Amino acid sequence: MIEFRRFFLSKPRPLSRLLPPLALFLTLTALFPAAGRAASGAPELSWRKAGEAPHDETAFTQGLLLLDGKLYESTGLYGHSELRRIDPATGAALERQVLPARLFGEGLAASGGVLYQLTWKENTVRKYSAATLAPLGELPQGGEGWGLAFDGRDFIRSDGSNRLYFHSPATFAPVRTIEVTDNGAPVDRLNALAFVRGMILANIWYSDKIAVISPAGGKVLGWLDMTALRPASCPPGSEKVFNGIAYDPGSGWLYLTGKLWPRLFVVEVDWRGLASPDRPNPALKDAQ
Repeated sequence: MIEFRRFFLSKPRPLSRLLPPLALFLTLTALFPAAGRAASGAPELSWRKAGEAPHDETAFTQGLLLLDGKLYESTGLYGHSELRRIDPATGAALERQVLPARLFGEGLAASGGVLYQLTWKENTVRKYSAATLAPLGELPQGGEGWGLAFDGRDFIRSDGSNRLYFHSPATFAPVRTIEVTDNGAPVDRLNALAFVRGMILANIWYSDKIAVISPAGGKVLGWLDMTALRPASCPPGSEKVFNGIAYDPGSGWLYLTGKLWPRLFVVEVDWRGLASPDRPNPALKDAQ
């Protein structure tokens, strides 16, 4: 289990370039009034904040990952994208790889000691050694990159729609696709991903909600509302949106932050409220 307790205990983007943040927020609210949740849909789960720590508020966070006791972060924006190993006590980068200015960094996941970093529109998955961050090559991505997770067999990619794409780790070739729904309605704007207790967690872009999704058929089993974590310096409607989910299977904690957020939060979730018909097999092994 990762030993962070001593630090934490005190747990269609082009539109954004055309509209100011508040106008974009209002536009998205009008287009998607349910904020990703259908009426009478999956239940809301309870959680508690177990702690928090500093986070680099210049980091445009696109992906967050815990692997073998180390915390990694993918940051975005053209000319500013990086892959970092960060200090959980301070949020400072201990090691980093700077991406070429033509690439916009996105989601982050790992398999077999290798880190995989998506890019937004560049159709490129970048590979790195988890031990040294040394580049190990690239693979074709197969579409826009937003969030990335690994389920122990395949990678799972989001592209901002209600679809999740499964890819082979060896070649990143497509394996299958699921459509995510709640009470029969599509759940759009799927963004940052994590694979937790046999389920897919996906935050909803421009909201503080996390959908808990069955990987078998895409049904939403529950929701997490993380609004209470939003820092006062990151008002709704700004580019400082909730983004970044990492999971520590040893403690069961989630590590959460956002783009340009000054804090990293640690959260413990009560999973007992999940919708029962599609409850995943608890024997499924957690994947990094």
